[in-house]
Amino acid sequence: RVSGGLKGREVRVNLEDGGTLLVGRFDLAQSVRVLVNLVDNAHKYAPPGTPIAVTARVAGDTLEIAVADQGSGVPALEVERIFEPFYRAPGLAPDVGGTGLGLAISRQLARAQGGDIRYRPAAGGGSVFTLTLPAAQLPPALRSNLNPEDVP
Repeated sequence: RVSGGLKGREVRVNLEDGGTLLVGRFDLAQSVRVLVNLVDNAHKYAPPGTPIAVTARVAGDTLEIAVADQGSGVPALEVERIFEPFYRAPGLAPDVGGTGLGLAISRQLARAQGGDIRYRPAAGGGSVFTLTLPAAQLPPALRSNLNPEDVP
């Protein structure tokens, strides 16, 4: 459970690492900024009391970090528009807050690092935003010196 700005909402984190370390080539500070925005959006647009799921995995040469919520999702005609600066979906509750810049900035930060942000509807309702970043392989000598149980 995460507290603070998320007001006690449960955030479930799952690392699909297959017994290996998830390693990538990206700017940590900017990537965290993107993830904070995606989690904050999930918190704003999902009903109170529903969890947010964050899942990280390597898919080929890509590190994927998905943030899923159980909100109302994004209408098909709005999917690309939500990434435009200052765009606010019609019918958005006035108390949601924000300026409509978060997803636009986040996508640009991801793309500047060789990644992207994709949207898909969540099974059963809601949204899944996936941050993709370039994955990296550790050199065999370094990999053999690491014990995954020693890594926090």
